Amino acid sequence: MFNRETILKNLNTENYYIDNHSLDLFLEDWKIESIYEDEDGLEFYDDLALEKIKKGISLKAQGYSDEQIIAKLSRMEAKIEKNEELNYEFGKQNPTSTKLVGFFVCALRHFILSAGKGDGRQGVSRGDTLYL
Repeated sequence: MFNRETILKNLNTENYYIDNHSLDLFLEDWKIESIYEDEDGLEFYDDLALEKIKKGISLKAQGYSDEQIIAKLSRMEAKIEKNEELNYEFGKQNPTSTKLVGFFVCALRHFILSAGKGDGRQGVSRGDTLYL
């Protein structure tokens, strides 16, 4: 999470040189909202907000109007939300990675359990913890 001060520091380290007033205007004009506000009124922003600011600054430098920038930033957000949705659905419907991990665990168990006591390898029983 970033507050306005850390956003400015981050932008400056990546050669986006803006001041606090410009940042305030960009956040307001491009409708970039904070995700959290503490009891002192300090607002915090997420990674997506930082990426939107960077994209907005680049578009502004290319001569895009604020309305065009808002449209592009909202498409950027929609695309990210859609990707997250697809990743969730893919993981739900195709738990391939879970199957692969299970396969490798079974294969590892097979080789460990079949190891002889005299050859320097140690056998592990079901339920034992194996540290590699």
